[in-house]
Amino acid sequence: MCTSMKPVLLLLLSSICFFGSFACAFAINPYYNRINPSSKMPPNPDHTYIKSNFGTFDRQPLTHQQTNRGYSNERVPPLAMILDSRRNRYEQDRNNTQSTRPLSFLDATKRRRDAAETQELLPEVPKRENVIAQITQPVTTALSSFTNSIASSKKLQGRAILLLVAFLYGTLNVTLRGVYATEGPPVASVLSLVRQVLSVVAFLPLFVISKGEDESAKDIECEEAEKARPMWMAALELAFWNFGAQGLINAGLLFSPAARAAFLTQTSVVMTPLISRLAGESVKNTVWGGCALALGGLFLISTAAGDVADVSVAVDDAAMSVTLSQGDAMILLGALSWSTYIFRTSKIAQTYPELPLQFLKNGLLALMYGVWFINNAMSALASAGTSLFSPGWIKALTPLWAGWNSPFVWGLLIFSAVGPGTVADLLQQKGQKETSASESNIILCLESVFATLCAFLLLGEVSSMQEILGGSLIVLAAVLASR
Repeated sequence: MCTSMKPVLLLLLSSICFFGSFACAFAINPYYNRINPSSKMPPNPDHTYIKSNFGTFDRQPLTHQQTNRGYSNERVPPLAMILDSRRNRYEQDRNNTQSTRPLSFLDATKRRRDAAETQELLPEVPKRENVIAQITQPVTTALSSFTNSIASSKKLQGRAILLLVAFLYGTLNVTLRGVYATEGPPVASVLSLVRQVLSVVAFLPLFVISKGEDESAKDIECEEAEKARPMWMAALELAFWNFGAQGLINAGLLFSPAARAAFLTQTSVVMTPLISRLAGESVKNTVWGGCALALGGLFLISTAAGDVADVSVAVDDAAMSVTLSQGDAMILLGALSWSTYIFRTSKIAQTYPELPLQFLKNGLLALMYGVWFINNAMSALASAGTSLFSPGWIKALTPLWAGWNSPFVWGLLIFSAVGPGTVADLLQQKGQKETSASESNIILCLESVFATLCAFLLLGEVSSMQEILGGSLIVLAAVLASR
């Protein structure tokens, strides 16, 4: 049996050796096998035919680009040849597709056409840009008109707010006249201190109400404001200019006639655009014209209550006098301080929120009026020959406000502190955020018009033709300045 199996084993071994030799040949050269040119493909000295698992390829001599990639004419991997062949087929198909549609400048640029073709296609670019512009023009126009409408609406809102502030200031005149018409009215220092303290107290409910609002936006606004300078410094500046205006004008009234003082006080309407111009801001011609009209109207209203002699004295002293008395200088400084207050409010309003800033400002004003009251109280005690907490010191201070126990007076003071005080301060800062200082001052000059109107409605006072003419000039000035 062993003898009969020998031929079979020999045949098996020879087969293994035969096929093993082919396997070794493939193992030694795994990348490609050369095929006899005479078997299936015609011989070509410039072409090499390669057969692999992916098919048979006609390898042409390598190009310069393939040589730069690291290929050689001797041995090229089949995978690289496959990728090159597929890339060439893809580019050919893409070129055929592009040839069936109109050429464009972008196609010529991508396919790296010559300069002549690119220049021929350049006129297509403006046409395409014109089409895009025609498509986007309605959208651009709508956006610009929407933006302009928002800006104009904000300006109109600011003017309307300042108009309301002028009305509140006009009611203050009638309210204080009612206080002084009672028996035993308070002196100026006591009146100012009580009004300011009540105004500060009126801010507290507003803080409670505003707790439910979006605090994140307020925090961001406060953080941005703190980067410039602390809020208390801005509040101190506004309190200083406000106190200076009221204090200097009240002190000047002790040395100057009422008609002259009223005219000099209204010069603030001209000082505000001058300050703005010195600060580098542009002032429109309509604003200058409005200032001139407002000044004339305020002069007519302020001199309407006096007699002809007082009016002539005011005109002569204000327009022709070269030297100024001590009272005139105080009143002019007070008008300058008020103009500076309005100008700085327009600037500071862009940075700080209204509620905390005005609360701090009114608190600092209360401290300043407190110093003024203490000075008057010490003078009253000294005149009575007593001192604080000494026997009779309350009786010595009673003349400062003899009718302090009148509920009617307290009602008027509370209204003057809340309306023309707290609410007016908040609204004024909000309105001046959208309105220039010069225009704001002209609109606030309507206070005299509203004061005359309130006096007619509440007190039954009838305005003269001079007051009506002055009020008309102020209204015309406000309309002219807002154009």
